[in-house]
Amino acid sequence: MKKKYKVRYYECYQKTYNVEADSKEEAKKILTDLIAEGKENPPEECYDSGAEVVESTDESMMELAVHMKNSMTGEERIKKVRGINALSHDPVDDFYYGSVWTWIGTEPFKNVSGKVKHIGRGYYRIRN
Repeated sequence: MKKKYKVRYYECYQKTYNVEADSKEEAKKILTDLIAEGKENPPEECYDSGAEVVESTDESMMELAVHMKNSMTGEERIKKVRGINALSHDPVDDFYYGSVWTWIGTEPFKNVSGKVKHIGRGYYRIRN
């Protein structure tokens, strides 16, 4: 039997422009204003695209505990999310290029529910 999934498709475009300005910040603002006003053409070259499953309407969805660690402070947190399985950190957007948070692992939330304290916005900390 087929399952239903919500899938997010994305494309990223880029182009290098020459902009005269007094600072990097001013150059960014000038360029974004020019594109927004239609005085400069936006990029047309796609350099990355893909798709990711963001939600399954299948009953196999479960609550997951995504373990993460701050590489600067050593702080460890858990984020409670809904996902398809515990083999990845796909439902979490805390992990991106330049982020101080690194993924440690994922497990069913029921494994840690009695050992954690809610600290806000879906984040938990292991009780001492």
